[in-house]
Amino acid sequence: MMKIFKYFKNVTCGFVCISFILGCTIFPDKKHKFVEYQNILKLAKNKDYKVISVIEWFNNHEQLKNERVIIMRHDVDHDPKTAKKMGITEIALGFNSTYYFRWETADKKIIEYLKNLGHEIGLHYETIATYCKKNNISKKKEVTPDVIDTCRKILKTEILEFEQKYGDISTICSHGDERNRLLGIPNMLLMKRQKPVDYHIKTWANSTELRDIPEIFVAESGNKWDPISLKEAIEKKFRTIYVLIHPIWWSGN
Repeated sequence: MMKIFKYFKNVTCGFVCISFILGCTIFPDKKHKFVEYQNILKLAKNKDYKVISVIEWFNNHEQLKNERVIIMRHDVDHDPKTAKKMGITEIALGFNSTYYFRWETADKKIIEYLKNLGHEIGLHYETIATYCKKNNISKKKEVTPDVIDTCRKILKTEILEFEQKYGDISTICSHGDERNRLLGIPNMLLMKRQKPVDYHIKTWANSTELRDIPEIFVAESGNKWDPISLKEAIEKKFRTIYVLIHPIWWSGN
């Protein structure tokens, strides 16, 4: 019995030592990660950047083309609580941004709180993925033009339902689901060559105004930046930066 106890004691001590050495790799420091986000925002302010929402850019991009601007978008795939925390931090620095909520992350109280602060709220739609899951579609060839037309009709209904629950919205953004990767068909396909007005919105997150006019688009996904970090983009003095941030990666979870 003593031998078994000593064995487990040694294993436990070894794991603790390894954990201590690796530090935040195994147990991320939540506070440190969020402080990093705050510091990036402070850097933007010190470099005289305006941080604005997607709809603000869409409405005013002609007037803003000679100013330093960061168009900030948050895809709330998970963790609406961290989204709220980010929204509070941004407003404290005089910034506002856009928060796209999936149906499963659309917390009414948090959405109302962010809207009252002055942030934009939109739908993070995943219509093709949801439809294909419900109808057991797992092959690309099964996603026919009729299926796409049906999904477009569903999306229009979703937007109206989202507005009924959470108030008017002006923009939407597609979500990338595992089913989309399996099919090789993104949800954003639904808005390609479509008129936003037909969907009761002004624009969508991958429109020409959002993807072609800004000098650079940077995004973090899976806790990695592509093609460069927002901090680097600011330091390189890109005039117009369009950034995608997922709140969950800044929570330390």
